[in-house]
Amino acid sequence: MNVFAICAIGFMSLMASALHAQQNSTHSVNVGYTQQSQTFSYSAGDTSLTLQGYSLLYQYGINDWRISVDYNLASDAKANNPAQGEPQYGLQFETSGVNLFAEYNWPSSWLAVGLGKSQDDSRYVFNDPDPNPINRIHSRSETLVDYRSLTLDSGYIYTLTNGQWIVSGNLIQQIVQEKSHYFHDENGTKDDQVTNLNENGTLASIGLIYGHYFTLNEYWQLYVSAGLRRQVTVAGNGRTTTHYRTPLQTNLANNQVTSSELESISQSASTTHQLQFSAYHNKGSISFDVSKLDNQSLSEAYFSVGVGVVF
Repeated sequence: MNVFAICAIGFMSLMASALHAQQNSTHSVNVGYTQQSQTFSYSAGDTSLTLQGYSLLYQYGINDWRISVDYNLASDAKANNPAQGEPQYGLQFETSGVNLFAEYNWPSSWLAVGLGKSQDDSRYVFNDPDPNPINRIHSRSETLVDYRSLTLDSGYIYTLTNGQWIVSGNLIQQIVQEKSHYFHDENGTKDDQVTNLNENGTLASIGLIYGHYFTLNEYWQLYVSAGLRRQVTVAGNGRTTTHYRTPLQTNLANNQVTSSELESISQSASTTHQLQFSAYHNKGSISFDVSKLDNQSLSEAYFSVGVGVVF
């Protein structure tokens, strides 16, 4: 067992001890709609899908402690309707994940540890029923990727009169298991391959965000934030993620929510641009988030709209 895992177990033990000292507690629930475009490349060409889905978050707070669990699911499918004798294809993709976090908050900082598990499942079929048997092609590709992660997350908040600077960072111990099956039949010549890939890596990231508050009335506040985050693989083989947990808004601590990743990218380093608009009430929130990698167009960015309730 490495030092990272030992620290996580110790932090969870402290959280369990704090539950026995319950004083002031809060519950929060957040429901969100998510969307992201993604391009898949195959021998017959590129195909784009618009992954649409939802996210669910429940968070329980006791004094300065918070424990949260969230689930997300997104999918899309596309198939063409060719004329008789023309090539046809079909593509399906689904991604899902669940995350558990325990967090302790000081007045201007936080420390959190989390466990995550997610899965990407893609299925592609191509068929060219050419009248000439020499040109007939049938191929299919199926890929299943399982992710498991252990995250240590921390940050510091510098509060201004109507805003805040947030510096955050995390370490992620990531395990990836990928299994793919590729079959290709062309003119009676068949290629049938099964590939298994196991990766184990440690990723580190650092982010900088500025957020500003605008008072709308005695019940509502508008919060606008923008920032950058850089993530790199520091050991082994890792796959960077597209977006991250939402840091604590110090002026509205009871409305703290987190967000989990929609997908992982097969690259060892990435820079993410983040933008958030939120309207906060003492009993809930409405938020809009955008996350975009450096090499993505705005149409390929991750979008989410969420509604939260605090009770």
